[in-house]
Amino acid sequence: MEGYLRQVYDQIEGYAASEQSFLSSLHPLDVPETAPEVIRRMSRYARLAGVGPMAGVAGAIADFIGGKLSEMHYRIMCNNGGDIFYKSPGKQRIFLSAPGSPFHGRVCMYVPPAPGKGLCTSSGIVGHSVNMGRAYAVTILSENACLADVWATAVSNRVRTHEDLDRVLERCSKTEGIEGVVILVDHYLGVWGEIELGGDE
Repeated sequence: MEGYLRQVYDQIEGYAASEQSFLSSLHPLDVPETAPEVIRRMSRYARLAGVGPMAGVAGAIADFIGGKLSEMHYRIMCNNGGDIFYKSPGKQRIFLSAPGSPFHGRVCMYVPPAPGKGLCTSSGIVGHSVNMGRAYAVTILSENACLADVWATAVSNRVRTHEDLDRVLERCSKTEGIEGVVILVDHYLGVWGEIELGGDE
């Protein structure tokens, strides 16, 4: 598995070395059909969300590694820095980490059984990723982790205060590819879709 992970990393690093804009663009980019599958997947899903392809890199890696592991195991949780591929015959309980938020460590999410889905989080406050919003956390459930990752970035970019919450949740409810969302901003929490919330018990 370590060799497979190295292969995926090398494909991303190799392509980025020849196409510098792939690393820095905040907008969708076209890539050739000859590009590695991980590059084409990042580009394809980034276009759907209207963000740069690197917005999906952590989710894409989780997908590739989690997908490989799922060939051998019936239950998988592949967490790449908060961007998760999971496979489970039953509901999964996952705590939401959002340092600085009053909900940090106090809220867990229950996500539905799946042969493989993505659950990814972006933040305008925590972490080093480029983000235009001010949410403590925006978590997206989607059919795979790369798609969840790009949508987490795109949605998080739109959340600056709690006054954005209703509008953004309404937009998520009408967006193909988003199956569930949790947003923590200011002292508010919003949820929609196939994610259930629970306490810290």
